[in-house]
Parts: sequence; structure tokens; C-alpha cells
Amino acid sequence: MRHLKIRLALPLLAVGAFAALAHTQATSGAATSKEQIKGLNTAFLDRTADPCTDFYQYACGNFSKLYPIPADRSGYGNFYILADENEKALHSILEKGAANNPSRTPNEQKIGDYYASCLDTDAINKAGLKGLQPEFDRIDALKSKGELPPLLAHDQLIGVNAFVSFGELQDFKDARKQIAVLDQGGLGLPERDYYLRTGTDDEKLRQQYVEHIAKTLKLLGEPDDKVAADAKAIMELETGLAKNSLDITSQRDPKNIYHLMPLANAEQLAPAIDWNAFLKDTGAPPITEINVTYPPFFKGLNALLESTSLDTVKVYLKWQLVNSTPTTALPEDLDKEQFDFNGKVLSGRQEERARWKRCVTATDGALGEALGQVYAAKEFPPSSKAAAQQMVRDIEAAMEADIDTLDWMSAETRVKAKEKLHAIANKIGYPDKWRDYSSLKIVRGDALGNAVRAQEFEAHRQLNKIGKPVDRGEFGMSPPTVNAYYNPSMNDINFPAGILQPPFYGAKESDAVNYGHIGAVVGHELTHGFDDQGRKFDGSGNLTEREADAGREHRRQRGHPAGFHGTPCRRQAEEHQPGTEDRWLHARTAILSGLRAELVRGHEAGERKDAGADRSALTGSFPRERRGAQHQGFWRRVQLQGQSADGASQRLPCLVRRAGKVCGIQVSKSRSFDWLRTGSGAPRFEGTKLAEDHRLGPHFYFSVFSAAAGVAALFDSVLVKKSAMM
Repeated sequence: MRHLKIRLALPLLAVGAFAALAHTQATSGAATSKEQIKGLNTAFLDRTADPCTDFYQYACGNFSKLYPIPADRSGYGNFYILADENEKALHSILEKGAANNPSRTPNEQKIGDYYASCLDTDAINKAGLKGLQPEFDRIDALKSKGELPPLLAHDQLIGVNAFVSFGELQDFKDARKQIAVLDQGGLGLPERDYYLRTGTDDEKLRQQYVEHIAKTLKLLGEPDDKVAADAKAIMELETGLAKNSLDITSQRDPKNIYHLMPLANAEQLAPAIDWNAFLKDTGAPPITEINVTYPPFFKGLNALLESTSLDTVKVYLKWQLVNSTPTTALPEDLDKEQFDFNGKVLSGRQEERARWKRCVTATDGALGEALGQVYAAKEFPPSSKAAAQQMVRDIEAAMEADIDTLDWMSAETRVKAKEKLHAIANKIGYPDKWRDYSSLKIVRGDALGNAVRAQEFEAHRQLNKIGKPVDRGEFGMSPPTVNAYYNPSMNDINFPAGILQPPFYGAKESDAVNYGHIGAVVGHELTHGFDDQGRKFDGSGNLTEREADAGREHRRQRGHPAGFHGTPCRRQAEEHQPGTEDRWLHARTAILSGLRAELVRGHEAGERKDAGADRSALTGSFPRERRGAQHQGFWRRVQLQGQSADGASQRLPCLVRRAGKVCGIQVSKSRSFDWLRTGSGAPRFEGTKLAEDHRLGPHFYFSVFSAAAGVAALFDSVLVKKSAMM
């Protein structure tokens, strides 16, 4: 089951709240506790560098020395430092909850027993695949493809998106209500282009995937003489699904994934499936209309089902079942095989995470608000929430004032923009109403059963929204999550308690440091309400048909560095990643506009609070400079060791190069970020000292942009004033 949402979140932690693992203390300069984590850590400074020549090297030059990428990690940066600390806090909470104390609250019992069951690998290995046997039996009992609907419906409830994905969606054109949505699904690789791209590397990856399927089938008990043929058949079936799927770039436009139609019309797209039976068995409320995100997919699915043998469908369903089962609930041999492909091949990690960390993540995923309620009470006091709310109001006021200065925006558009800004809801920390988990049964010692029941609980909770008014108080992330997002359908920004911690926000830090860190994130998320996606929704969250005013082209010209449109700069970017113009605009708008709003309001608040203060936070600097150094540090990530900045910068699109000398090129080792890529080409930095084949996509560009172009925007307003301030 897929919960289709448009949420514009921070790109640097796309892997979720706890993709981060424990950081290593390479030297005494590394932070070792939350009290020691500073928003502006002078240990990261390279004082041998000239900040007016290479600000990145000056602000973050020592970071990679203190924090080399661990073997169980794809990358490392400030998000990961904070996620590590939050993980430790959750670990303490869960260890206490797992003690099986009779005085535990119902939620403490659930999170404690879920966590304890996840840790009990002896019980998991002893149980083997017994917990999945009823599902295998259900598949084996299929006598024809006409019997698929009840099984596919059941799969949706337990988190298996075989062939399709069904769920609920806030109506794009009437944000007051929730509607049913039928989406493309059925792939085992991250997205469709993994199946379709050409080139030696892509072909090698697909071969590794087929081998992974074969090894998994063998562990499930498939005879040796069948696994190779079955794995190949599964790959062919998934490739057929991929060919009929909408690419991820096109999915960014909400109009491309909104096709609300009567249920009878939807049924005609794929008559090979009895959709009435399917919907009935999901337990969803009765519906008369449904959003079919991409109708051509279902026409193609119909033909694919008719041409695929029942035996292939059965083995595909078994593969999808196992591939969708949480790996922490699988026996050791299957768990290891999943990591060998998903962890090593796709993510670039060489070691698996410690078991307790994986179980913290699993518990947060299954019982996020039960765990988050305890976390928020311990880690996010009312004073921090009040301060964060004030900061958001400050930056919103700065953005409103900025709108009045935009000469390229028509008077009508200014009014609309300010109306939308005033309507944005600010969700800070945690929801006002906590989720009720009383109907979810958690059994100590039954890791697989707990995972399946938690998935079913969430699936029913989501589907029960269909036909009901929207709950605008709901959070889309659990409180401990180290991330933030803007939701255009809700027209709200969401900052979980997890990101409102040091080094992003510190109650004892100056406003200069806090505004330069979390303040820039607030501006970033607010700006998503007005970027290439967010601008298509009005202040009530409705997708509008209104075209942008006559100044749109001029706005786009000015939104990019000079000459980006229709110039070699644009063409060079297109050569690196065809079709990425809107994604570049999307990223740059949020990053640079967030900086601008933060700088304007942060200057006012920072200078007020820091008046008369000494210059100890960053020796030889004033508040505005500290915000500049802090924002630079906010986006820092470990650079590739031995990377030649000058050589690599010559291969970057000039959009990035023009920001100045690109020092400390930063990437992760992960190939799992390929889903962020668009088009068929990926930047290749030949001649660089890569330990392995790194695939560089928007994840890479966001890092470089934030470290280079973002800080370049601060030069005029901060750094070049240094001599005058002195």
C-alpha cells in the first residue's frame, strides 16, 4: 500500500530519520554528547584557508578528518550526527520499555515488546519462515489469474505492492476531503529507470539484481534447477511493469498524477482484475470515484497479466512478499542476503548496522507516535517549542516583507503570494492529538507477527480516511525524525522535535547561530510553497488551473544564475541529467530563498540578542559572519578522501562552478539515491579517486549547491562586509 503524498522535504536525509548510524570519534574534536554538540563548532574550521577565497574549506575543512565515513554508512554529515544522538535517546527509552515492568503504560508495553522482539534473533531464526507460510500457501492455492483480486488486496494491507499500489490521497482539487488512489507498483528496484537505462554499469546492476532474486528464491526452498529461470522471469515481468510506468520526473507535476474518474471508468482500464472484489477485500469504505494516477500503466498491466503465465505470477508474488517483509523480522540467511544487495550494491555500505540501531529504526517505523510521545516529553520541552514557533514567525515576516520588494511580480500575484503565506500552518515538534494504538496487538517474541500487524494497522488507518474530512493536525513524520517538509495539499510546514535539537537548534545558542542553522531550514521549507511545485497549489491546498502571471519567464530568468536558460550552462546541465531543469529550479529556489529569508530576519533577531556580546563563538567574527559560517556547516557532509576539487569542478555544470571554487566535493557512496535521478545520464567524474563506482544524482548536487552556491549567495551580504564591520 502506498500513501501517495507530495511532500517537499530536505533532500540530504532522503533516506529517513534513522538512516544515520553511530558516528565515530576520530579525534578529541568530535562531538560526544548532545551537550557538547555545538551549532558552530570551531573544531571544524580550517584556519589556514581564506574565507573570502574558499569559504567551504574555511568553515568545514576539518570535518572530514574528524568524521570519516564509517564502513556501515553511505555518507556522513550534520544530519547524521543529530540522528545518532536521537538514536541514543530512543535506545534508552526502548531499553527501559523492554524491561517488562508491570508498571509500564500501554504504549511503553508496545514499544518495549516490539523492540525486545526485534532484538531476539534466536527466536527469529528458530521460527524461520513459519510466519510467512500462510502467505505462501495462499499464493500456491491460486488456480487462475482470475483469483488474484483478494490476494492482491490482502497484499496491500501487509505492505506488499505487487502489480499495483492502492491507498488514500488528499484530493488535489478539493483539499477538504480524502479520496481513494490507485497507483503504479510492482517493482523490486527503486524506480523504473533502473530497468531501462543503458550502459555497462546499469546492465551489471540488473544482473546483480537477478542474482539476488535467485539467491532469495533458493533460500525459500526453490529447487536449484528452477531458481535461475524463475529469477529471469521475474525480472522480465518487472521490466514490463517498468516500461508501462510513469517516470519520476513526470511524477513531480501533480497534474500528471491526478486523474479522478468514476470507478466504472477505472475498471475498464484493466478488466483482467475484478476491481470491485479487490476494493471490497481491502476493507476500504465504499467509493464511486478514484484517482488513477497514470491510466496508461493499467492498460499495460492488463496486457501484461494476460500474457504472463500463472506460474510466473506465483513466483513473482512470493518474491514481492519476501522483498517487502522487514528484514529485521527475517531469519539470518535472508536478512544477510537482503543486505548484500540493498546495503552493499545499492547503498555502498560494507557493514550492516548494529542490531539495536536497526531495531530502534523498526520500532520508530511501526509505532512512531507511541515512541515519539515519550521522546518528545524527554527531549523537547515547551520552551524549545515556543522558541521554534517564534523563529518561524520571524522568518515568515521576513518573507512577507521580501515579497513587497519583488519588481518582477505583479500586484495581483503579490496579493496571492501573501495570502498563501499567511495561510501556512506551522507544525512544530509533535501533534496536538496523539495516535491511538490500543487496537494494535504486539506480542513479545513474535517479531514477524508484530511487523505484519503494525503494517495492517497503519494500512487500515490510512484507508479509513477515504470519504472523510482531512485531519489537518496530523503529522507526516514521527517526532524523533531528523528532517522537515512542506506539504502543498495541507499548505503547512512540519518540523518534528527530532530536528529541533543541537546542532540544528540549541536553547543555549545565540540567535545568530540558530538562525543560521535551523532558521535557514525554515526558510527552505517555506520557499517550497512557492517553487515550481508548491506554486501550483493555493492557500487552501487546492491544485489550481491558474497560469503564472506574465512575469513568469522573467522570474525564471532571474531565479537562475545569469544566462542559465537557453545558454551553454543550461545545455551542460541537461547533458549531465536530461530533463532536470525544473529540479534545478526547485532545489536552487528553496536553498537560496531560505538563506535570504533567514539572513534578513536572522540579522534583526541576531543583532538584537547579540548586542554587546563578545566574539567568542567564532573568534574574530560578528553575528552575521557566524550565521554564514553556520549555514555552511549545516549542509556539510564528508567529502571523498583524495578528491581533487579543481579537477572535479571542471566537470560540474557551470551553474555550480560560478559560485566560486568548489572545494571539498561531497557525495555519499550510495547507489540507492539513483531514485532521485532523472533521465538516463549520470554525472561521471573521471580521474577522481573513488573507492568504488559512485553514482551522483541530485543528492550530490544538493550537497554541492548548499555548500557552494548557497554560501556564494551570502558573500555579498555577509563576507564582503567583513572589512567594514571591523
